[in-house]
Amino acid sequence: MDELLQPKHCVSNQLHQTARAVNRVYCEELRAVDLNRAQFSILAYLETLKRSQLTELAGLLFMDRTTLSRNLKPLEARGLIQVSPDPGDRRARQVELTEEGRQLFLAAVELWRKAQKRILDSFGSDNWLQLESDLAVLRNSKL
Repeated sequence: MDELLQPKHCVSNQLHQTARAVNRVYCEELRAVDLNRAQFSILAYLETLKRSQLTELAGLLFMDRTTLSRNLKPLEARGLIQVSPDPGDRRARQVELTEEGRQLFLAAVELWRKAQKRILDSFGSDNWLQLESDLAVLRNSKL
């Protein structure tokens, strides 16, 4: 255990470096539709949820609201999403996909699948399923 308390074993650094390496693959594929990985994730959640309050969406994405807002601005400027007051709570704002956003997302999914396949072919599906499970345990642990 003492060895794992050395900086070279920093969990945060290891995860961040891995995320950057993997992110490059997704960025290469999604570049054709001018989306980054975070923006793709936002569109994916909105495709499923149909509509979401900003606070709810930020929580689902493990983002703070400021980071989410920064990622939403270019999507809104491109007409891919619509941000409006929530009719049930005028103090809150909600976000939803536009039809143009939905169409772009459907095109982006095919590019995302190419990136996903590249990662899974390189790392292995069984390895990924185990790591995905382990990461969920870490994410949901009482840190």
